[in-house]
Amino acid sequence: MNHTIDQSYGFTSSFFFIQAAIFLVWLVLAIIAIRRAAKFTSGAATPLWILLVFAVPFLGAIATIACLKKESS
Repeated sequence: MNHTIDQSYGFTSSFFFIQAAIFLVWLVLAIIAIRRAAKFTSGAATPLWILLVFAVPFLGAIATIACLKKESS
């Protein structure tokens, strides 16, 4: 067998870069969503929105960003 270790387990450099890009996108979305939750909510709603961000990785962050807007006075 002339396979290298990384190819025999299905690990390639392109796979690594795709996974790193997905993680970075999620991280940016999570940071934006947490900042928005901290800024536009108060009381028990804040940790619940942050929990949503981490419990449902992409959709929770997108829902938090979409739903929490500045209240018009």
